[in-house]
Amino acid sequence: MKNILKTMVVGLLLAAPSTTQAQAPDGGEAPLSLNVYIPDNAGLPEKAARSLEAKLSHAIAANGFGSQSVDNRFVIVPRAEVNSVTVTPTAPPKTVVEGTLYLYVGDGVTSTLFASESFPVKGIGSNESQAFMSAFTKINPRDRRLQQMLEVGRQRIKEYYEQQWPSMIKAAEAAYGEGNYENALSILYSIPPTCSGYDQAIDLATKYAAGYRDNTNASLLTQARAAWSQAPNEQGAAEAMKIIAQIDPASSSAAGATTLCNEIKTRLKQVDDRVWQEAVAAEKAARELAAKRETNASAERRAAIKAAGEVAKAYASRPVYRIGWW
Repeated sequence: MKNILKTMVVGLLLAAPSTTQAQAPDGGEAPLSLNVYIPDNAGLPEKAARSLEAKLSHAIAANGFGSQSVDNRFVIVPRAEVNSVTVTPTAPPKTVVEGTLYLYVGDGVTSTLFASESFPVKGIGSNESQAFMSAFTKINPRDRRLQQMLEVGRQRIKEYYEQQWPSMIKAAEAAYGEGNYENALSILYSIPPTCSGYDQAIDLATKYAAGYRDNTNASLLTQARAAWSQAPNEQGAAEAMKIIAQIDPASSSAAGATTLCNEIKTRLKQVDDRVWQEAVAAEKAARELAAKRETNASAERRAAIKAAGEVAKAYASRPVYRIGWW
């Protein structure tokens, strides 16, 4: 049990340094995004649909879009129309599929079409699914018509955010005021860097991320205290330390976590003093690192933005699309 407590205490107090080192170069800021959405009635075999999804994901990335973002409302939707399916008189026989692939870009939530294009496709395989997959390999991400369609979609998405960002800010403020921190961050983080309201959204998200962090850590501290209060022994200490290990040393609950650690130390006389000396040293190092972070406004901002993005992405879910085949 002593070894368990030692590992938990030292791990807790060393947790802060590891949380500040993995920062994305862009601070986690969301790009203008377009998501591939393939409805069940798109006219494609399942394996072929997955193959096309990968191809379209590559195409939108090659043309400057992000994907899998916080805001999933804007989509590129395919639909296949088969003109003919023939089987070759060969051994073994092959299936040849000829048809048209229609691509649509728009707002999947409101069913508003932004742009569309059609592409003749032809493929051959051992069955119809493989023939479709063969046809989709020929889609060129640099095709001029595909690029034009995506550019029209990009401009329409920009226009949407320029029109909507003030109301999105208000919605985020309302959500935060109701204590729905994740929803507030999700709304703010969906506003892209290309939007004129982006800086205001990120400033607010940075503020809200700190509030979310403090609220979350306060809840953890309450849980840790409850665990220790219910079982003020080695078992309770182990449970409390598991919870305390999740508390950010830069949060407002850090001092309370230290106080609880000291309380546990006082109660558990049988714990080796050396363990707590190591813990105190680790705690001091963590506090010094937190202080340095506070003096570096730029690094702190990037860390807060990244934290906001992680919360927002964890909260976000795919909306209900209303695709009327435009």
